[in-house]
Amino acid sequence: MALDEPHKDDTVETVNGIQVAIADQVRHLVETVTLEKRSRGFVLTGVPTNDDC
Repeated sequence: MALDEPHKDDTVETVNGIQVAIADQVRHLVETVTLEKRSRGFVLTGVPTNDDC
């Protein structure tokens, strides 16, 4: 995850009013991911745990 401009091959979507660029090679890995704000910062939940990561 980065605060950067999208690359030309990225897919850009709006999620909860925020534009998000997703690289095609990781799209299948982030379809189930949620970014949650917790007391100590941000946490990614729902990250796949199989060997494809």
